[in-house]
Amino acid sequence: MSDYAKKVYNILCRKGFHQKVHQENFTKFNYGDMTPINDELLSVIPGGTVILAPEVYEAMRALGEATGESRKEFPFFLFGHEIDDNVVFFDEFFSQSSKREETSAHFSPAMVDYLSKKLMTGNLVVCHGHSHPPIGQFYHYFSLGDFGAYVKMTEENNVFRNKEAQLMGCMVDCDGEFKFVHYDMEQENFYRFAKVYRKDNENKLQSLKDDTSEKRR
Repeated sequence: MSDYAKKVYNILCRKGFHQKVHQENFTKFNYGDMTPINDELLSVIPGGTVILAPEVYEAMRALGEATGESRKEFPFFLFGHEIDDNVVFFDEFFSQSSKREETSAHFSPAMVDYLSKKLMTGNLVVCHGHSHPPIGQFYHYFSLGDFGAYVKMTEENNVFRNKEAQLMGCMVDCDGEFKFVHYDMEQENFYRFAKVYRKDNENKLQSLKDDTSEKRR
């Protein structure tokens, strides 16, 4: 287990309402970096909402379908801005990687280079995303390795560490579900976005995920 994966483990097992459940899951499903993490057990960001532009939604939907057909993971970046408190609008999708495997997403040098150029513009919200193919019973969950990658990218990149840009994580499964999370370095905790919408061609919002559990917490 990497140092970042160990950090994720320690955070999930000592913080939040569901730390005991996380502890039980890590004991029961001890698959190293592939250990599943149920994002529904994370605290909800107050008012946390993700809105996808039509072209971004279509690209992500197509990626999910390709993932199901190929049974390979696909990496991608989303770029956008915070348009209100904890409300993020993504209007750009970017993916370019020919190295694809069943259990990990590889961000090509071209993707990393494109990200570096985008970060020079400042004031961005960047989403580090990937897809999960229908392999095993936990493909609709994040993995310990996924969360470790978000922590690593946040803490090792000056732009994210100094909050010149914000970083989120996303997982798309082959069933068409989009999940968004955020690692808060100052709080040393993970949070999820309970509401996900797409804009249609008439500029109206269509709900992809409207989690009412936010009202219960």
